[in-house]
Amino acid sequence: MELEPGLSPARRRAFQEAGGAIIVNLDDDMILNPDYLQQVLKITKEKPFLGALGCQIEAEFENPPTRPAEEYYAAQRIVPNAVWSNDPLHYLSNPWGAGSVVRKDVALAYAAKISKDPRFSLVGRKPGKLFACEDDDIAMTACDLSFGKGVFPELKVTHLIPNTKMTDEFQIKNAQGKGYSATILGFLRNGRLPAGKGLLARLNRLYRLSQMSPRRRAEGRAIDEGVEEAMRDLQKWGWLRPN
Repeated sequence: MELEPGLSPARRRAFQEAGGAIIVNLDDDMILNPDYLQQVLKITKEKPFLGALGCQIEAEFENPPTRPAEEYYAAQRIVPNAVWSNDPLHYLSNPWGAGSVVRKDVALAYAAKISKDPRFSLVGRKPGKLFACEDDDIAMTACDLSFGKGVFPELKVTHLIPNTKMTDEFQIKNAQGKGYSATILGFLRNGRLPAGKGLLARLNRLYRLSQMSPRRRAEGRAIDEGVEEAMRDLQKWGWLRPN
């Protein structure tokens, strides 16, 4: 049993305990298509160069949604064609967490990394914090080991969305968490920080926000708040020099 709270420690323990060569991550609000595991075995056998796989996600809402399904955070992902890459920064080929597939070698490398450097566990969900980049880090770990990563339309899951995850408040919290965790992960992996905040950058951001709908603008501002919170923490922890 894993005693440390949070998704990253839970994944680490599961990866360490798993006995098979292929691991499927499944959340409690996901339903696999009947042929999911069969498709996983087929793809992993045909493409041994891929270390992490992702799926197509179809949203099923508790009540009819008031906006397109893809506008709810991580509710739905349409994958028209298979896409894969060995570029760790190629986002379209990154598997999302639920339904993702990981080879044991990649899983153990990820588990060893966050055991050695617990800072990487900061980017995963934990009680009260909707962080959201541990799946990106797992996919990037596949690339670290010279594997690729990809997403496949043959892999299908249904995502059950309760009313509590359809509120504007929940969407904004997710946006802020994504901004925070993406900033921390970018720094830990590549020493990369968000673009500078010069006058032109600020004006460009204000213009882009002004072109959004009120709801999208609120989410965009939440992302910015997450980035700013991460930058403050990086300085507070001594990882950055103060300006």
